[in-house]
Amino acid sequence: SVDTFMCANAQICRQFAATDVNGGALTWAKLTGAGTVSASGQWCFTTTGTGSYCVTATVADTCGAKDTVTICYNVTINSTPIAVDPASVDTFVCNTGGQVCRQFSASDANGNGLTWTKLSGAGTVSASGLWCFTITGAGPFCITAAVSDPCGAKDTVTMCYNVTTNSAAPIAVDP
Repeated sequence: SVDTFMCANAQICRQFAATDVNGGALTWAKLTGAGTVSASGQWCFTTTGTGSYCVTATVADTCGAKDTVTICYNVTINSTPIAVDPASVDTFVCNTGGQVCRQFSASDANGNGLTWTKLSGAGTVSASGLWCFTITGAGPFCITAAVSDPCGAKDTVTMCYNVTTNSAAPIAVDP
């Protein structure tokens, strides 16, 4: 069997090969299974999802002597990565100008490498999913980011830091 990973459903073709010890012409035919087998021995099928696709075909010479072959493709179709939706954060800071960073996380059922990108909002997002921004005042600092796999499948997350700043210096009262 052949293990195959695909980004999306598509047609797969494989050319069968055989030889006739007498040098005669050979003709292929499908007995059972997925897709079609041409007279020249090309097997084609279209995937419809993750699963096993098998065919049994015969090859015959002009005298009617036959042989049989069976082959299976174990196909895995890409799954979308899953981003973990982080909770919003409420934070108090004494001074503006400081940098805040937060690591996004995601999983991929196929074990593909994942890449993060910023879609909108404050700060920057590294390819590894590290969001950093500089506190410029009180208010929400929000970002929407996407995580994608090599097939282009993606998921998005939105996160907000709700920042409260120290608004006034303490007042000393003389008793």
